[in-house]
Amino acid sequence: MRNFLKYIFFLFLFIPSLLIAQNKKKPTKKTKQEYGHGQGYLNKNKKRNDFDVFPLETKYRLGGWLFGIGPTYMLAYPGDKDEIVSNLTDTAGSSVILSNNYDALPRGRFGLMAELGWFHSFRRPKGIEYIDFGLSYKMLRGSEKFIQQNWINNVMLSETEIKQTFSDHFLSLHFNAVSQRHINGRLFITNALGVNFDYTLIPNRSGGLALPKNGGVTFPVQMPLQLHYKFGFGIRAKERLLIVPTLEMPVFNILAFTHIVSTHPYFNSRYRPMLISVRFMFIRKTKNDCPPVYNPAGVGPDGKSPKLKGVK
Repeated sequence: MRNFLKYIFFLFLFIPSLLIAQNKKKPTKKTKQEYGHGQGYLNKNKKRNDFDVFPLETKYRLGGWLFGIGPTYMLAYPGDKDEIVSNLTDTAGSSVILSNNYDALPRGRFGLMAELGWFHSFRRPKGIEYIDFGLSYKMLRGSEKFIQQNWINNVMLSETEIKQTFSDHFLSLHFNAVSQRHINGRLFITNALGVNFDYTLIPNRSGGLALPKNGGVTFPVQMPLQLHYKFGFGIRAKERLLIVPTLEMPVFNILAFTHIVSTHPYFNSRYRPMLISVRFMFIRKTKNDCPPVYNPAGVGPDGKSPKLKGVK
């Protein structure tokens, strides 16, 4: 868990701070529509903080491909426990207290995710700067330590400890509606709400010990559907390349719906999937297939009148 928090700290604090420091040099002058649409660069007195990330020039298209890759982590909720106490009497008539104690101690583990998708930006956004959708693969991993202790009159007779693990592989369809806030001409922050529909490709689970009160172990449904939130820190790395480190977490389980929860059940515990990815968004240029246009007055693009056939 400590390594996970260090990774988050490095990704979302150190890297942005470094980029902001590098970006403090005096910006070069930009033409009126060199940066995108929406808030836009309206006049020469506007600061670079008002620039949009997506270009407005007609040589750029509104849609493009995106690719992302990064780790996943299953954030474990506090463990659960159970106890069964029996009051007996031995042959001598003495009272005997038998106690069986059960503890389920969950722990998150790192996995991997990768995504391929498409984004579409808007020329005049109304709160939503762009949408994206695509297909992703994700591996969610974790473990649970199951401990059983047998006591008699407050004296422990035996202890059994078994580690139960899971490593599930999912294929996921996702959709996001993204708003963004500009820091300057190169840096921006994104906030997104979206849905993900997952299909369990390979359920890999070992162990099946349950707390007595649960009546059995539980796992996610075969095809979970979730509402999620995604936070990102974007960088305009090049004219046609955006790099956006993101952190995604579920906020509500739609399928299977029992009550308002946003976690996955495994064995006797619950885990929250945390998806960390670095997205690469590629801005495309339009194809200029238009034929050359000449002045109807007979002046060519070089400022000279073209010679006509049969005219001296």
